[in-house]
Amino acid sequence: MRTLIAICLFALAAATAPGMTLEQAQASLNEPQGLVLKGRRPLSGKAMGVIENQLVFRSARAGGSLDYRYNLDEIERLQFPGNDVAYAAQQALRAGNSEEALMLMKAMFEQRGGYLQFLTPGELEFFYQYAELEFQEGDAYAGLGAGLALQEIVEDPRLLRKVDDLVLLGHYKLPLKKNTRELAEKWITEAEPYGPSALGFYVVGQLEFDAEEYQAALWQALEPVTLSSQFPMDYLNYCYALAIASCRELELPAEEAKLRAEMAERSLTWPDIEVLAAYEQPLPEPLNTEPEPS
Repeated sequence: MRTLIAICLFALAAATAPGMTLEQAQASLNEPQGLVLKGRRPLSGKAMGVIENQLVFRSARAGGSLDYRYNLDEIERLQFPGNDVAYAAQQALRAGNSEEALMLMKAMFEQRGGYLQFLTPGELEFFYQYAELEFQEGDAYAGLGAGLALQEIVEDPRLLRKVDDLVLLGHYKLPLKKNTRELAEKWITEAEPYGPSALGFYVVGQLEFDAEEYQAALWQALEPVTLSSQFPMDYLNYCYALAIASCRELELPAEEAKLRAEMAERSLTWPDIEVLAAYEQPLPEPLNTEPEPS
């Protein structure tokens, strides 16, 4: 019994323990960085930027400091302090404290955002999470900026698809519509026929819907619906909702009912999109005004 009580008290203390403050995070992140060069001894200091394909690294020398330049192909890895900050951010996310997590992740991105080419795949995935969280709950422009920076560096196809989706959705949701159609059409051209996401089709279709081109919106939304299989597809529910809304505007009640039934059969939820909210519920059945036979 005492052991059980001790375990419960420990869990309660862990759950209520204060998280890492910004000052604590910055103190950790400001510790010396490590630079490992190919075939040479490691250096301690601080990266000062990348200029003309050379890393500028400041290192202590003779009571002062000197800035050294190294070609990128000389560098084996650049080691950053702050793993405890990353751990605290993940713990905050698991606890549902997105505000603290965002604060810590932003501090880490400010430290490492200019050196993404030196980061591991796991670190790049971490900063995708930051960009997504920033876009959803913080500064959407900062989230889009982080996504654009990652887009230039990420090579893993799975992660790059998620980054591409975030960048495209960012252009659509923010007042950056000028290049949105071009980005979405490029997305569609490069997408696999039975790929894991339908975002590009939704964005082009939504642009058509916004322009009251409902037939064109319907065709765009139906493309991933007809190509989808039993495997999950991101943003498929967006396309179903857009297709249903387009059917409503085109006065196609049979097609609308069929799409609603498919959506329910596939357990797809209605997306939280303001412009489509009015179409979530089907129209009520018309009242029967025919006189009953006597």
